[in-house]
Amino acid sequence: TENFEDHGPMWSPDGKNIAFLSTRGGDDIDIYVIDADSKEETNITVSQGNDYDYAWSPDGKKIAFTSSKDGNPEIYIIDAKGNIQRLTHFRGIDTSPTWSPDGKKIAFTSDRSGTPQIYIMDAEKGEKKTIKRITFERSYNDQPAWSPKGDKIAYSSLIEDSSQIVIKDLKSGEVVQLTKKGSSYESPTWSPNGCFLAFATTGLN
Repeated sequence: TENFEDHGPMWSPDGKNIAFLSTRGGDDIDIYVIDADSKEETNITVSQGNDYDYAWSPDGKKIAFTSSKDGNPEIYIIDAKGNIQRLTHFRGIDTSPTWSPDGKKIAFTSDRSGTPQIYIMDAEKGEKKTIKRITFERSYNDQPAWSPKGDKIAYSSLIEDSSQIVIKDLKSGEVVQLTKKGSSYESPTWSPNGCFLAFATTGLN
């Protein structure tokens, strides 16, 4: 009897493929891509370690993801041909990659400063000479999400023992807290027009 778990489905930008996470190949979590028409599925990250926290590039040609295949969680990019490029090289944790709308940069979470903070790096060169820390307020910031225009990043920030949704203006540096304490708010996602944010919460007051 087959005993595995599939979860985290995500459409490709062109709507032709669906990526998802699965343990169907064994104990490790891999990223699979299934053709929406033919239903043909491919394990694109065949390796030891868990692969997760993935994101399609805006053009749908690559996927950025977190993997523990080299030991600790690092960020990688894989293309349609299976070519893998490692972007980060840090002994701690690098995770939650998300592409800028133009596909040139990747925002991610790292604890390289001692606490989880959000950084931006070049999508081609990785962290080498291109890394920039963008969050300095509070000790825990995670789950970055680029606005459709690429001028802002929304993220979840730990404020007084609960996660709140915060927006950072990348040009002015202004930080705006959108939600208030009382509940935890996580996983912000922008609407296509950039006017709204969807998010997950433990409850509403």
